[in-house]
Amino acid sequence: MNRIRELREARGWSQAQLALAADTSQPQIDRLEKGERRLTEQWMRRLARVLEVEPAALLADEPAQPPAALPRPDLDIRTVLTDGLVGDRDLPVYGVTEGGRFGAVSMTAEPIQWVRRPEPLARVPAGFGLYVAGESMEPAYRQGDIVLVHPSMPARRGDDVVLVQVDAHNDRHALLKRLVDWTAEHWTVRQFNPDEQFDLARDLWRWTHVVVGRYSRR
Repeated sequence: MNRIRELREARGWSQAQLALAADTSQPQIDRLEKGERRLTEQWMRRLARVLEVEPAALLADEPAQPPAALPRPDLDIRTVLTDGLVGDRDLPVYGVTEGGRFGAVSMTAEPIQWVRRPEPLARVPAGFGLYVAGESMEPAYRQGDIVLVHPSMPARRGDDVVLVQVDAHNDRHALLKRLVDWTAEHWTVRQFNPDEQFDLARDLWRWTHVVVGRYSRR
């Protein structure tokens, strides 16, 4: 027996979420986990990439490797448009304006477009997309990508998140960063370009929303 299910559940993913990230179907993942389909070298490489482990870790007699500190698997728009869609074009996408300190951007008050909803946000009424502006999170996220945001999922250390603050004029400002740690007073976050780690005051950046994937502009 292989360790696909164990590694999938360690990330908190359903079979459908793993299938979406690996550009396959949920029944295929189920058959692979049960050993009803042979775990070929090609499948090992494909699943290891999205689970962020070495291919050998998928085998039952190999110790699991801890997930590397890498971005979450890409939810490429080409993948989502094949078999990962669950609804109409009902996911709101907010635009952004000029960036500020730490790459902060102002969010538009209303959605600028609506896109097809992927499986990770299938039953998340408040889910939304946000355009990426700037280069502070490259190569994980590029300008023009759409990050897919789950506003009610509890954030964990190592998650990519959108932090939001609302100013005195009721304007929303957002930051896309990697969440490293937190205290009662601060969020500790990381960006990739340039590679920096710094603290943000929680009384200013009050909301932290988990990024569950992206639509990549390619």
